Amino acid sequence: VMGSGIAGMHYIGMAAMRMDARTSYDRPLVAVSVLIAVGASLAALRLAHLHVMLMGFVGLTAAGTLHNLFPTVLGKPLWSRRLIPWQLFLHGTGVVALVIGLLAAARAVTILGGIALLIAFALLTLNLWVTALPTLARAPIAAFHLLLATTWLTATAGLGLHVGLFPGDAAFLPIFAHIGMVGFLLQIIMGGAAYLLPVMLALSASRRQFEH
Repeated sequence: VMGSGIAGMHYIGMAAMRMDARTSYDRPLVAVSVLIAVGASLAALRLAHLHVMLMGFVGLTAAGTLHNLFPTVLGKPLWSRRLIPWQLFLHGTGVVALVIGLLAAARAVTILGGIALLIAFALLTLNLWVTALPTLARAPIAAFHLLLATTWLTATAGLGLHVGLFPGDAAFLPIFAHIGMVGFLLQIIMGGAAYLLPVMLALSASRRQFEH
């Protein structure tokens, strides 16, 4: 639909032109141009879908989880609750701008979305680190995993912005993917597991004792 709309917009615009010239079309070339429009739109949709899933669904879910899980792990409130609405606003706005920029091939909008996401992740990381620093020496291992996860998330957003600013620098793409997957996702899974597994095992043991 998107590709046919792009092709239709082009040829309707050509038909609307009034000039002292005769317009003719070569059917094979018209077919190729339509295929190019459809292929480009599919690539843009796939890239936009990927960013919606990773930055939108996964990113917002992780941010919401960290805002609740991290204070529980440390046993103390976050350093600043005022940063949370700003962080979530910039996160959501950044995802929307990123997707619009990718679909419309508007590089400036895509970069603005990347900047908003980078600031959002930096605010999240700042909030968690400042919360943890006074008691970092006594913090459980789960807290370190979660701190590293947010740090790698900010690094991922920074590398993504670099790739957006310098599209020809393809060497950063594998680094970008590995930092996002191994750095952020793996660390947040390990942090959640390091906190939840002992709790679940303790609950299971107390339940068995209660039954006996």
